[in-house]
Amino acid sequence: GSIAIDGVSLTVNDVYETSFRLTIIPHTLEQTLLKSYKAGRRVNIETDMFARYVYHLFHKDKALDWKSVDRIMALY
Repeated sequence: GSIAIDGVSLTVNDVYETSFRLTIIPHTLEQTLLKSYKAGRRVNIETDMFARYVYHLFHKDKALDWKSVDRIMALY
């Protein structure tokens, strides 16, 4: 899946229980504000909704319907 940090779209390489790992290519780092960020900075994070739906499809016993989609969106 992908996420966006302050509007910069990035690919998620690994997902762990409470975190995830990204790889930022040098071009992206040079052309965005990401290079100026320091630990502890607040950022806006947007996640890929499609990836959430797929996750819930494979981790639930029942089929995904529109009511469930609305509930999933409300969780995030």
